[in-house]
Amino acid sequence: MDSMRSLQTKNGMVINLDERHYYVSRSLEEKNEGPYCFRSIKEAAEAIPDGNKETPSVLYLEQDVYWTNGAPDRVGLVIQKEWLTLCGLGKKPEDTVIADNRGHMVNAYPSDNSASSPAQTMIVNGNGFRAENLTIGNRYSDIITQAYAIGSQGEYDCWSFENCRILGMLDTLSFHHNRVYFHNSLIRGTKDFIGGGDYAVYEECQIEIFDTCPMYMAREAATVYRNCKFTVQLEDFDTLYLTKFGGQLVLDNCSFCGNCKIIEWELETKKDARCYWRNVTLNGHPVAISQASPWNSIELTKKIEGAFSNSNMLGGND
Repeated sequence: MDSMRSLQTKNGMVINLDERHYYVSRSLEEKNEGPYCFRSIKEAAEAIPDGNKETPSVLYLEQDVYWTNGAPDRVGLVIQKEWLTLCGLGKKPEDTVIADNRGHMVNAYPSDNSASSPAQTMIVNGNGFRAENLTIGNRYSDIITQAYAIGSQGEYDCWSFENCRILGMLDTLSFHHNRVYFHNSLIRGTKDFIGGGDYAVYEECQIEIFDTCPMYMAREAATVYRNCKFTVQLEDFDTLYLTKFGGQLVLDNCSFCGNCKIIEWELETKKDARCYWRNVTLNGHPVAISQASPWNSIELTKKIEGAFSNSNMLGGND
């Protein structure tokens, strides 16, 4: 392959391509055919070499809808790469979409529905995965079933999402990693849909909740929501339980709006659970979290806020 080439995208941006930077367009023009250019994410992801922390590999995705077209017995897009970034080239994340329409026990394999179909739109196996300025969605919505947007087949580290929309139903985020960071992103789902990692930070995100218990549990260390907006639409409950089985949560300068009246940390209360809050509102009014178990709620102060800073949560030992 040539050492480098330049290419003008649909929105007029000029990008430089090389052995670590590939371009993907479903409607690749003849003039752009050649080294580092592909018509499918799958082919590009297979061809590009692993990146590393200092120099991640990048797939630039032209604005379009990329259907992963999974079969009943397999996921359509499985990426096995270290330190890979997927970067949408549209003006907003809605312009570049990775999508499928699938769920467990939906068109299941075998046909007698005796087994579950893999329900992810895409699977990524590798450390250092990053998504920027794109939408990852699972459109299946006819019944309440697992309909994951993105998942993994192992536990990895250093994942991040910047200016993304991640849309699904049950288990939208179907992964559990060590450190995960979400910034300026929209996450949508019903139950158990907010996954992440042992150390998970959601910063300036919008979270749309359509059932109680949006989290199964906060994992080993803590899940921090900072400057986030939650929209809540419950059908059968007036209490929003943030998790089923607890763990350490932090709500720092967050707002809730919708039809819930009470917010609790967890459905099954544990005496030793400790969660932190500061400046939290419900429909524009200050709200006390966990009225049923006030011993679980501790106000976040300047003295202890450093324990949940990004550097402490995500810095690790590297």
